[in-house]
Amino acid sequence: MLYYPEEIETFPLRFETIHNSQLQDAALQQLRNQEGYGMEEFYGSQFVCKLDPDQDPRIVIPEALINDAIKWYHYVGGHIGSTRLYQTLSTHFYFKGLKQRVEEYVSTCDSCQRNKNPGRGVGELPPRQATELPFEQVAVDSIGPWEITIQGIGVIKFKALTIIDTATLLVEAGRVENSSSAQAALVFENQWLARYPRPLTCIFDQGTEFEGAFLRCLHRNGIQAVPTTVKNPQANAICERMHSTLGDILRTLLREQPPATIVDAYGIIDNALASVIFALRSSVNRTFGVSPGALVFQRDMFHPIPLIIGYNRIRTERQRIIDDNNRRANLRRRYHDYQPDDQVLVLKYNPSKLEERAQGPFRVHSVHTNGTVTIQRRPNVLERINIRRIRPYRTNEHLRNNNNT
Repeated sequence: MLYYPEEIETFPLRFETIHNSQLQDAALQQLRNQEGYGMEEFYGSQFVCKLDPDQDPRIVIPEALINDAIKWYHYVGGHIGSTRLYQTLSTHFYFKGLKQRVEEYVSTCDSCQRNKNPGRGVGELPPRQATELPFEQVAVDSIGPWEITIQGIGVIKFKALTIIDTATLLVEAGRVENSSSAQAALVFENQWLARYPRPLTCIFDQGTEFEGAFLRCLHRNGIQAVPTTVKNPQANAICERMHSTLGDILRTLLREQPPATIVDAYGIIDNALASVIFALRSSVNRTFGVSPGALVFQRDMFHPIPLIIGYNRIRTERQRIIDDNNRRANLRRRYHDYQPDDQVLVLKYNPSKLEERAQGPFRVHSVHTNGTVTIQRRPNVLERINIRRIRPYRTNEHLRNNNNT
């Protein structure tokens, strides 16, 4: 069975229906004697038509039928976009302001907003400042679980905690026994706080391992907690890039040296972590022009050659790159100024092929200056979310308000 709008019982643009509706539309009947309009016969009936020298006569759709016509063609066309819908209707029919009516209907179609791919982002990303000083801020994240198959034993899983100084990109990593916040706090203290200057702030995602004991660890050491918004990997992009490198090294080691025992497996994991730490510390960073290790230790990572590095110059160059990346990202986005009480849809994270692309709508409770808004999920539940994960939900009421302003 074809896809029809349930509330429209029959095809709205049958010739008989159009003819009867035109006769009942007094304003439309007055057009028949105006320039550019005239009467034309189709299948034995006379219709008021729009006459253009470079086009065949087009039947004028009465006001009483236009909404049903747009909806019927939109549904039957498989929820086609406004351009194709307008072209389809305007081939044989005319209605003054048809293009605007079509665009208004398609932009407020609930099914289209929920199920079509979102396209360009909506809302410009705010400027971001580069970290001022080395060891001022760290980014912490977890990686895994990774699965390692051991012949005759089965599959073991492991996770690791990664820590990066956001100014110098110096990295540390440690294997964790489980996903508890106590384990995350232990590795953070042993791998970072016991070795390097105390940071002022710590960035982390909203995983369960960064609750409870981990937050108490930050509080005990006077470190400000900076949680990122949910399902926004760009917010902790430095850690995400490190995870990709670690995955490459692990896959290589596991293929070259398949573990025979659990001890061997843990050895491979620890070797992989050490390898990725050294690789990232000793590789030249394109922004710095030197490796993170050389930047921190003021000498080459392979040779006893001292280095004098102007950190202010590096910071200025890094800020220039951040600003340029932000500018280019906003060129791919549409401007939109979110306001309290707006309705928004939340884009689903990594949906399956046939799963809807967004859910909602939800009311915007408050708007923040760092590219996030707080939405009301349920009557007493608020969630702060990055604008990368939302888009405006449009209704006919929304369009009327915009037209009145």
